[in-house]
Amino acid sequence: IDLKNIVLETDSPYLAPVPYRGKRNEPAYLSHIKKKLSEVKQVSEEEVDTITTENAKRIFNLWYDTVKKNKAYPSSTSQRQCFVNI
Repeated sequence: IDLKNIVLETDSPYLAPVPYRGKRNEPAYLSHIKKKLSEVKQVSEEEVDTITTENAKRIFNLWYDTVKKNKAYPSSTSQRQCFVNI
């Protein structure tokens, strides 16, 4: 799966990454997912950050207004793409 089709999320409450396996999943653990994904894809963690953030913006049709403290607002455009959570 190409990195441009991946978003990072924590929807699986009982599938926390190692070393937290067996505990409830939470957003703070995304750094572990990002690290592993960067190893698997052989890219930097910063590249994973950038690409998956852009993917999330696209899939949820969001744009960020820096004047309004980076709050997300719906975009007027729509794209149809398949994204796979891993």
